[in-house]
Amino acid sequence: MPLIRPRLTEFHGLDLAQASVDFAIPFLHEDLPLYVDPFLLWKSPSLQDQSLHGAMIAAFNRMDLLSKSGRAEQAVAMIQQMSECEEVGLGGATTKKGKRIGTPIAEQILKLFRTIPNIQARVSVMNEKQVEEFRKMAAQLDALHHEASAASKKHPDKPVSKFKVKLANSVLLIARKVLGTSAPAMDFDQFDIDELPTNSDLSFVVTQFVECAEKLKMQNVQRINGIWYWQVSDDTTDLVATAPRGVR
Repeated sequence: MPLIRPRLTEFHGLDLAQASVDFAIPFLHEDLPLYVDPFLLWKSPSLQDQSLHGAMIAAFNRMDLLSKSGRAEQAVAMIQQMSECEEVGLGGATTKKGKRIGTPIAEQILKLFRTIPNIQARVSVMNEKQVEEFRKMAAQLDALHHEASAASKKHPDKPVSKFKVKLANSVLLIARKVLGTSAPAMDFDQFDIDELPTNSDLSFVVTQFVECAEKLKMQNVQRINGIWYWQVSDDTTDLVATAPRGVR
């Protein structure tokens, strides 16, 4: 007697119940749709996942810039290229086929940039001056982060010297100014010289700034042929950027 709507395991005689495994067992002729949840990438502690989320944000910001600069047709084409390919799913379905997004839907997506206030208030793409300020700040922040992390591993509870605290305060002040609304949402202005922080405290705070800087950077760089470039206004510059953390 033939099986009606058999799962893949049933067809091959595997004794596995759906409730006993932590993955979805597909039906033999009904493919599982594949998709990426951007919110899970955003919530993930993995820098690789966070960088992928930043890349997605940067891609949509790029489309918005193209639309505003009179190249809406190019932005629409990008959305259509990103949409479902014909082979969407695991590849075993007999009926399911991916469908490309049509021009009207793509235009509606671009319209969201102009109609949703939260999107309009997002961090905009940097200009050339801001990119240069960010690069200088990032270099100082990375050096401080390297020093603080190394000290924290060796002597986490040891107080930081007054000289290093003053230096850290100076670097973090600049970082907060450059990052703007992208700075860490924490009740912190600067370290108290009279109550010296420990190496562990310094490392923790600096790490928060580094991660926020990486997220902002990811929104303002673009990879072309394996090389990362800074994106300024509505175009990509020839200024080479280092790869975001966690991205190979």
